[in-house]
Amino acid sequence: MKHVILLSCKSSGSTALQNYLKENLGYKTISFTQHQEEETLYWSKVASVLKMPQNKMYRSKVPYTVEKAVKDLNEFFLKNKLAHINITKETTEKEFQEYYFELIQSLAPKFIEKSPHHLYNESNLVLIKNFVERYKNEVDIRIIGLIRHPQSVLLSGWKRWQFLPSGFQNEWNISYKNLLDWKEKLNITFCEYEKLVSNEITFDQLIGETAPVEKYRFNSKSMNNWMNNKDYGFQLSNEVIATAKRFGYTEFKTLGSLQWKITIAKASLLFSIKSLLKKLKS
Repeated sequence: MKHVILLSCKSSGSTALQNYLKENLGYKTISFTQHQEEETLYWSKVASVLKMPQNKMYRSKVPYTVEKAVKDLNEFFLKNKLAHINITKETTEKEFQEYYFELIQSLAPKFIEKSPHHLYNESNLVLIKNFVERYKNEVDIRIIGLIRHPQSVLLSGWKRWQFLPSGFQNEWNISYKNLLDWKEKLNITFCEYEKLVSNEITFDQLIGETAPVEKYRFNSKSMNNWMNNKDYGFQLSNEVIATAKRFGYTEFKTLGSLQWKITIAKASLLFSIKSLLKKLKS
């Protein structure tokens, strides 16, 4: 059995890579999830049940309450045809490992999972490491760290979800600092999205398999599209630039424009008003 774990920030190309492996190399994903794009958030929810430390993610429900995590996990296993599994507040880490192993078995011979949330909190990485150590002789586990230029990620987040770059950049920074810190501990293979799109990385390097004739192509138009975009003008913080340089990125300055400043000011004000109204209602 083989299990590929994709670790990345949101909007880093993980869906494209997952779809490629599904369409070209026969990898399976879960049939039911409460989330988008076949993401499980499994280890994030396990961390909640085990009351492990987790930081709040930008505009996300993570971390979940214990009650919500238990409810979600039970529904998850029920609808993925593992109805005999019953999660409670007392479920142990060892049991969670065994249940995840059952999930891998149910999706054999090849299963891929790509929840971007897992990279943000180190508790998730601890859980993944413990699982890998326990089942390394029974499952061929490959962990890929998918990296993408922060400006590309922030522009994508802005276009897709109206994520404010000023807030989202911190999630990119924490996630990829974690990736650097955990590279050796989890034996992570780094994969730059830009090199993937330009065919500079082979799948033999990533997962030890040769890809057949492509049925799915990566979108080269999205690569570095922030550079010449007159409607995008965010300037990264020095801390984010420092982290990005560790991955080899060197260009960070956007064209910028008065229109961008006006657009982002309006969006920031609207988000602040919505946040205030939400607090008042609760």
